[in-house]
Amino acid sequence: MDYYYNRRDVKITQLKNIELINNTKNAHKSALEMRTTMKSSQPNGLDDAPTRMRAPDEMRATTWMTTLVGSNCHSHSHSHPAVAKSKDPNSDTDSALSSAPPSISPQPPSSGSDSGVIWQTLQDLDKLQKEAEMYQKENERLQTEVQLMKQELDAAEKAAISRAKKQAQIGELMQRIKELEEMQSSLEDEASELREQNELLEFRILELEDDSDKMESTCEGHCQSLQDLLEQSAQRLEDRDKRCLQQLLQCVQQLDLDTMMPGDQNRTETPKRHNSTHSHSHSHSHSQSHNHRIVATVQPYSNCATPTAPPTPSKRHCNQVSSWQSSSLSESGVFVECDLLSNPNPIGHPHLQFYQERLEQLEGKLLIYESSGETQARHLAQRLQRELQLEKDLKELADRVELLIEQNAQLEEAKCEFEEAENDTRLHLQRNEVELEILRQRNVELEFGKEALGAKYQDCRAEVLILREDLAAAETQLEHLQAERKQARKELQDLRRSLPLLLIFRLLSLAKMGNEESSPGGSPRLSSGYTSSIHQDRDFSAKIQTTEFDLGQAGFTDSGEEREIVYLKEEVKSLRSQLKELNARHYEAMETADSHWVDLEQQYKEREEAQQAKEASLKQKIAQLQDCLREDSRAATEKIQQLEEGELSLKSCLVRMTKEHRDLLTENRTLQCSLESLMAKMEKEAEHKMPLTEALENERRKTQALMDDLIFAKKVQQNTEDQLRQETDALRTQIFNIKKDYLHIEVTNGELKEEVGTLENKIRQMENQMRDSEERARCLEDELRTKDEQCQLLERKLGVMPEGYSLADELHDSPAKRAKKDEVPSLQAASQGLGVALLDLEGRDFGLPLHKDFQAIACSVKQLADTLLSQSPSENARL
Repeated sequence: MDYYYNRRDVKITQLKNIELINNTKNAHKSALEMRTTMKSSQPNGLDDAPTRMRAPDEMRATTWMTTLVGSNCHSHSHSHPAVAKSKDPNSDTDSALSSAPPSISPQPPSSGSDSGVIWQTLQDLDKLQKEAEMYQKENERLQTEVQLMKQELDAAEKAAISRAKKQAQIGELMQRIKELEEMQSSLEDEASELREQNELLEFRILELEDDSDKMESTCEGHCQSLQDLLEQSAQRLEDRDKRCLQQLLQCVQQLDLDTMMPGDQNRTETPKRHNSTHSHSHSHSHSQSHNHRIVATVQPYSNCATPTAPPTPSKRHCNQVSSWQSSSLSESGVFVECDLLSNPNPIGHPHLQFYQERLEQLEGKLLIYESSGETQARHLAQRLQRELQLEKDLKELADRVELLIEQNAQLEEAKCEFEEAENDTRLHLQRNEVELEILRQRNVELEFGKEALGAKYQDCRAEVLILREDLAAAETQLEHLQAERKQARKELQDLRRSLPLLLIFRLLSLAKMGNEESSPGGSPRLSSGYTSSIHQDRDFSAKIQTTEFDLGQAGFTDSGEEREIVYLKEEVKSLRSQLKELNARHYEAMETADSHWVDLEQQYKEREEAQQAKEASLKQKIAQLQDCLREDSRAATEKIQQLEEGELSLKSCLVRMTKEHRDLLTENRTLQCSLESLMAKMEKEAEHKMPLTEALENERRKTQALMDDLIFAKKVQQNTEDQLRQETDALRTQIFNIKKDYLHIEVTNGELKEEVGTLENKIRQMENQMRDSEERARCLEDELRTKDEQCQLLERKLGVMPEGYSLADELHDSPAKRAKKDEVPSLQAASQGLGVALLDLEGRDFGLPLHKDFQAIACSVKQLADTLLSQSPSENARL
């Protein structure tokens, strides 16, 4: 729109410049033509002086309206030389009479209704010119006001755009502040959840300690019950049964030690694992704190973290650790609740799942027991790689923590900057409110100016309507003047045509008057009228001539008649002399009248030309006024369109400003309320200000001291927080270890229960077998006695076998050797000895059924001893 307005203003200024150039050219032409007309009409009398004096004034007043005057004046200038030639004042009366046209008309009255109308139209035209100049000035003033309004509107739009940008920046800053506040609240919530977590972990630690005490008491109770059973049955059982029970008690104690060893190992392994998991969870806590909540759960321990090895691990211990890695369970005290991938093949029954996991664990143990040194070295290498990877992850997490601390510091600085920006925006808002108030006042002033311009426009429109009516009246008056001019021309032509007849009639009337004066019976009718005497003279002379001609033709020569004719001739001569005198007088009178008539006619023509010039100038002025009115109406319509467009833009601006005003009013109300409260507080503080200055200084000193104390307390708090973090980390590691120990204890207790059940079943079976073997042994003893007796008899008969050599000596089952069985160093040595005995028995061919039963029992005992040795190799190695 501004580009369109600028282009339109440029075009209007170009058109105005072109019109001014044309006006100056036409003004020069019209000035030259008016000078020529003034020179030609200079000796025409004093009546033309006002018009000659008025002409340059009108030229000066109408320089901007002389676009059409030049053409009309140029068209009229061709007729002025002929008029000047016809108005040569140096010609004498005879030449004037001879050269005068045959139609001499009398001068119309100079002070008539037509001259009054013409003067009135001239005055009206002067008034219209002045009003047109006033309207032009007012138009220029309105244009300047419109330009100023456009500039103000542009400035207001720019201010509104800048205000909108500032508000957008303020909105972004407020949104960033809200985000920071939300982050702060989320961090506070996370800290509170961590505190609750720590409390839950402490309670869990206490529960685990109670459970571990209970488990230790139960394990000790089982061992004590076995010990009591051994002591009670020591008198009733034989030495072999006692040794079996002792071996069983040793196996149970070995199992207790085996369950305790992995717990000690995992106490050293879990801190690193817990640190890695804790750092990992801490790194992801910022991204997951908004979508998850912290829940204490118990889940299977994942094999992602590998425990560290002890400083001097043995091969057997590495086997135990690798077996423990393959099937380790841990209770993670705190997990983040998130959507986990469900198992595609879920197990319906928990006992079935537990037994499957137990089966996998036992298979892993068997694989580790059956593995050689290379596989163990490979496992150790994998463990070392895992430890290195964990160290790298720990370093990365430490760098991540430092990075997060730096980011936190940057966020704090950004928060301070945002607070400063918020204060700046508040100041900008206050300034914008002041500017809005100024713009509101300016808008009210513009509305008043708009109303004033509307009123002026209405006045201009009414004046234009009045001018149109005046122009219509002037046009009607011009039409009347043209009609009267045509009528005057017709009357002048009629006078010019009737002038010879009038002269002849005058001559005849004069002749008749002379005849009446000379005759006695003549009546004094000389004064009857100039026209009637002329006609009578002409008739009388015509009659005389006709009578003389008739008499001459008829040939009448009477003397009396001759006398009368002579007398009549003399009278005619006298009458002719009188007529000559009368004609001379008449000629003198006519010359005087003719000169006066010429003067009057010249004056009339001059006035007629002046009136024609005035009429032409009036027509030109009317045309110019019409053009000006058209241009003014066009410019007024354009201005009206501009004002309407400006009004629409102002309305849109007002709508926007009203919306902004409402928003700012709400903000202003809130600010006013806050200001009122602050003012009330300030008044109250002002009332209490004087007595509180000293207290304030004291408080400042105290606050300074408190600030120092606070800084010291912050440092102490930081140290205590670090210590608490370390303690919490240590507690978490201890809790983790205790949970693992508890789970190991539960698992080992389940295994022990199963193994105790199997051992009890085996003991029952062995008791039954022992009863059967006792009966068989009795039978065998009887048979042996009989056989001994038979053998002794045979030996005695044969004399081969020495005396004192019995089957007991052969079976190495003498009481002394039985007593030496207590000196067996270990279960492994006993099983080896039992194997040697079985080999000896196999080498001998005894076809007795009791021997086969004994061999089966010994094989089962050896298998039992081997299984016990495979389950507790470390204890057997120590023994």
